[in-house]
Amino acid sequence: MPDEDQAAIEAAEKAAQEAADKAETEKLAEEKAAAEAEENLETGKREPAGSDGQAVYQRKLFRENKKLKEEVRQKELLAAELQGKLKATKEQNSKSDEKPKRFTTVELQAAVDEGKISQGQMTEYLIETKAEEFYERKVHEQEAREATIRPIENALKEIKEYRQYLPWLNDKTDPKFAEVEDEFDDLVQKGYPSNQMTEALAVRHVAGSLASLKKTKDMHELTRTGATVHAENPAGGADKSSLVKDVVDKVPKELVEGWRKMGSTEVEIKKYAKRHFDKMAARRARFG
Repeated sequence: MPDEDQAAIEAAEKAAQEAADKAETEKLAEEKAAAEAEENLETGKREPAGSDGQAVYQRKLFRENKKLKEEVRQKELLAAELQGKLKATKEQNSKSDEKPKRFTTVELQAAVDEGKISQGQMTEYLIETKAEEFYERKVHEQEAREATIRPIENALKEIKEYRQYLPWLNDKTDPKFAEVEDEFDDLVQKGYPSNQMTEALAVRHVAGSLASLKKTKDMHELTRTGATVHAENPAGGADKSSLVKDVVDKVPKELVEGWRKMGSTEVEIKKYAKRHFDKMAARRARFG
């Protein structure tokens, strides 16, 4: 390599090192100035004086830190003020929720005898108290009635949603509907109330959750292509029908056909058939 090229490389490396050293020195100076400005602010010292670059930079940091600390202080004061108002409001509400003492007839008569109130004031107080008690009793009765009705309304709403996904719920002649009726009867036998809440529970047991139905519908909408769905045999060529024939043959054919019309797989049909057969066997055992 020519001496001139070697000298140029060394000069470039030296310049690069000097630039890096200068940048590092300036960075250290800035960090030191920031630390000194922070220390001055915390210890209550005045902002740095001087006209050199470092003093000007320290002065700038000092003012910025001072402004920031003042903003933080103002926010803390505001938060404390809001906390105080909130506490006062809660205490006031707590006091306002306290019911005033109601005097008994004996206490009122004693006050009349002592001349503290008149007989007319006593009568007026008793009338107002009776009216307030009547109103409070009606309010409590209404609240209790709503607490009883609300679960029924929710159950009716749930059944209505199920009907949107399962049209057979509107057809009492459908085999699947008969399965819901069987489930409902079983639940009532177990002690559940004979109402709409138990009806919704029976539908849930037979048809699954609404969430799963919605998910299934969404998947069908996404994957629907208009092509006919062809049944396929499992691996190995075995016929699925042979896996379910023994249980399926034990339930009415109408039920099986109804399940197939719904698009149930053979495995699902076996599950439904077993459940129906077990229920019928339990009923026969119970009633003879």
